[in-house]
Amino acid sequence: MSESAAPLVAETPEPSSAEQLEAAFLADVRDRIGKFTTQIPDATDAQLLEAGYKACDRIESGEPSEDISLIEGETRTRGYYMDSGAIITAARVSICSPSD
Repeated sequence: MSESAAPLVAETPEPSSAEQLEAAFLADVRDRIGKFTTQIPDATDAQLLEAGYKACDRIESGEPSEDISLIEGETRTRGYYMDSGAIITAARVSICSPSD
């Protein structure tokens, strides 16, 4: 290995646009709710985005995420709000501010 490789340099990614973050959120939440029997099989993108932003607001206000239900009439499964949990997790990763 006599070749001298260039040093590995970290690059700062370009900030994502709101549309890119929302698209990532939707893909993530749909993937998550596709792994269990969802209570919201017909949710639209607009409904999921609205729920995602509500999740960010409620988390920011200090509400424990395990107690948040974003869906009218949602019932707990094995002690958890599964659909809301999927929305909350996806929102934290993509659309909530970093301090959430």
